[in-house]
Amino acid sequence: MNRTFEYLWERHVFEGVFVIDVYKTLREKPMMSVAEIICDHLRGGGANIKGCRNTSDFVYELRNRKYLIGIENIDSFSLNDLPRGQRVDECILQIHQETKVHLVATMGSTIRNEHMPSLQKIPRNTMKLKQMTNTEIMKIFVSHIKN
Repeated sequence: MNRTFEYLWERHVFEGVFVIDVYKTLREKPMMSVAEIICDHLRGGGANIKGCRNTSDFVYELRNRKYLIGIENIDSFSLNDLPRGQRVDECILQIHQETKVHLVATMGSTIRNEHMPSLQKIPRNTMKLKQMTNTEIMKIFVSHIKN
């Protein structure tokens, strides 16, 4: 996901491109809300927004922004164990409904997201990438070895 985001950033498609693993931070700081974690990450990455304590404040700050936010491993925690402010599916839904921000979410497991009811309300946009040729695979492999 990072390479795709770098490509979009270099071409100035968005005002800001950010990738965050919300639950990694939540493990380290269990009292923070999802909105607060994402907001702090954006501010640390140079976004000109005010600090936010809850999703409503965060959505207000994002209302006219043209950002791409990637949230990794959204299924890392059981939602039954989290209070409402720490449910990533609810935060993502509100951002989707009330802002122009583009969101990309990855899941660490192959299970479907039925356990995240708010995500069911967001229409899916899925891209299927064409399979790489052996030559393309070899070029990537060689470039990784050199670095």
